[in-house]
Amino acid sequence: MGIREVASLASVSTATVSRVITGAAKVSSTTRERVLRAMQALNFRPNEAARTLALAKKHKDNPAISPAATRILPGHSGSQDNPLEGDLP
Repeated sequence: MGIREVASLASVSTATVSRVITGAAKVSSTTRERVLRAMQALNFRPNEAARTLALAKKHKDNPAISPAATRILPGHSGSQDNPLEGDLP
């Protein structure tokens, strides 16, 4: 069961489900309740591994992230000398 099924059952977008999961303030209390009921009905539990991977992909090109962190991100082509350029050894 995934976020798409929750969104479909609650008649909202996947972005709205994501906002409910993260606790964003941009969701009305009525919509938040509808999403939470859908999550409960589907026995949906957020996947922390997927969230961690999504955040890593989102920030892989951000120079504010430490060079050590960029070496372990999927799809990164940094080098050992300069993790923001070149290919990994």
